Amino acid sequence: MARDDRPKNGWTFDTLLTHVIALIAAAEYRTADRFSAQREAVAAALAAAEKAVNAALAANEKAVALSESNSERWRASANEWRGAMDDRETRFVKLGEYQLTLQQLREIKDHMGDYVRMSEFNQARKMIDDNKTQLQNMAGRGQGWESGWKILLGLVTAAGVVVAIYFSVKGK
Repeated sequence: MARDDRPKNGWTFDTLLTHVIALIAAAEYRTADRFSAQREAVAAALAAAEKAVNAALAANEKAVALSESNSERWRASANEWRGAMDDRETRFVKLGEYQLTLQQLREIKDHMGDYVRMSEFNQARKMIDDNKTQLQNMAGRGQGWESGWKILLGLVTAAGVVVAIYFSVKGK
């Protein structure tokens, strides 16, 4: 080739081929570099996800264990409460016992009539006091208004018996 046949910008087939090969090599390097970075990012993300899952599982196990522990304590407390309530109920005066005592007081009042010996008076007085004490104890155990009415009934009955005894003794 003569000096005049050369391209004016300096590119030849060989330089163009070398330049294109260099551009392709650079593109391949960048692509390989990107894929490598993506692989590292995916691996890091998977490792972080695994750590998060493991942490969540550990927290879940801890929460389940705490919940089971709280549940056991609640059950024990409920059983203790139930036992305490059963014990408390055994100390209450039964309705049958109360009615029997009330009936006995009424019978004493009816049988006293005009004649009362002092020992019978003292016995009746003791029964009245015992009933009064029993009713007061019952009221003290939290019977509320119901116990108040029972005490009032016992006191009215006791007052009636005392008045009847007084009039029967005074009448003589």
